[in-house]
Formats: sequence, C-alpha cells, structure tokens
Amino acid sequence: MSRLAEAARAPLARLLLIAGLVLLLQIPGCMIGQLAWQRQQSRDQATAEIAQTWGASQQLGGPILVVPFRRYGLDDKGKRVEVESGSVAVLPERLDVTADARVETLRRGLFQVPVYRSRLQLSGRFSAPRTAIGTTVPLDALLWERAQLVMRLTDVHAIDRVERLHWAGRTQEFQG
Repeated sequence: MSRLAEAARAPLARLLLIAGLVLLLQIPGCMIGQLAWQRQQSRDQATAEIAQTWGASQQLGGPILVVPFRRYGLDDKGKRVEVESGSVAVLPERLDVTADARVETLRRGLFQVPVYRSRLQLSGRFSAPRTAIGTTVPLDALLWERAQLVMRLTDVHAIDRVERLHWAGRTQEFQG
C-alpha cells in the first residue's frame, strides 16, 4: 500500500513543483512589462513636450466669407426698425490648395519624434449669390462692405508666418 501512496504523491509533487516554477518565472515577465510601460510613458511625455513647443496637430478650415446682414421692417407705428441681424457664410465657388510638407525629426532623450513643417497656398474664387441666401435673408440686406474672410486653425501658436492676403487686386494683412 505504501508503494501505491508513493506513486500517487510523485505526480502531485511534480505538479506542485511545475506550478511553483511557473509562478517564479512570472516575476521577470512582470518586471519586463513594468519597464516597457515606463518607456511608453517616457515616450509619450517626450512627444507631449515637443508638441507643446512645436505645436500640436494642425487643422485648417476655410476660407469662408462671412457677410453680416440686417433686415428692417416697420413697427406698429410705421417706423423703420431692425427686425433681424446676423451673418451669412459664403463658401468659395472654387478653391485650390497647394501643400508642401517636410518631415523633420526632433530628439528628446532616447526618443525621436517626427514633426512636420508645411507650406500651404490657397487660391480660389468667391461669387456673390444671385438669389437670396436661404429663405429669410434677401440680397439687399447683405452688408458686403463689412464682409470678412475667415480661416479656422486649431493651433495658432504653431504658425511660423502668414503671408499677406491678395484679394481682388489688393494686398492685406490677416488679423489674429
């Protein structure tokens, strides 16, 4: 009977020994995983530092021609009063965008972070609407002399320089 008990214990002892070794080998795996996590955090921090000084992801929206309007009506005494005011957005009839992008690599510690320097040139054509915009704004309510060209940028501090605007034969500076 003792041989039978020894035979039964031997596989159990082997199983416990294998389980112990598997648990012991988990320690280096956890240490390597922790080191990889720390390196990823350092890489993300280096990328964030460069993005803070260089500029984050940039998105350009526009150009949009914003034209203010005022509609007048008569009050119950027959006096002319402003009924409604606001702005209308006019999109370009044609827009050509030329882009020249270069990749540069900046280093921060062990890490290399690619950054991009782009030069954009936009040209296009706006046409005054021939009919009322929407159903509520008549053409004679549009204040064309106060129209503004609007561009949307997600990160203005990342801009190195802005060329002058050439509009209808005139040159003008962009406002910030």
